[in-house]
Amino acid sequence: MGSVTDIPVIIAATLLLTISVFTGQLILKEIADNTTSDQLDQETLDQGIQALSLFDAGIVALNAFFYLVSFIFAYRIRTSPVFAVPALIFLAVSGFVSMQIANIYAAIASTGPFTGIANSFPATGVLYNNYLTITLTLGGVLILLLYGKTRSGREVTV
Repeated sequence: MGSVTDIPVIIAATLLLTISVFTGQLILKEIADNTTSDQLDQETLDQGIQALSLFDAGIVALNAFFYLVSFIFAYRIRTSPVFAVPALIFLAVSGFVSMQIANIYAAIASTGPFTGIANSFPATGVLYNNYLTITLTLGGVLILLLYGKTRSGREVTV
């Protein structure tokens, strides 16, 4: 944590969590639609669907907490400004990865069975629609926090 190299890992983990939640909700809805209350308790299935819908805020919170923790660690870690150039290159790679992840999400969200589920996750949709901007902006702030300080803790004067 606290490094630009962690960004693609979190981006991929977020997509995996999103796909898992969408799949879980799809399965529960299919079971609820194809069973009767005599076969299975429908209230339990509805509670499961409702519980999975809480992940809409959870997916966004996962990203927010990742960056918050990274900012705190980046501020506390001692680094040399020499490594800012590779970090900028890695940030560009992270931007590319975030674009691809957003495209994968868009493809999944527009697929027949997942369309209704994706519509019930509005915050997640906004996150993925703006993933590139979020990644580059917060990654840039992370780089500034990591490499924009001196070892003595004082501001650099010119």
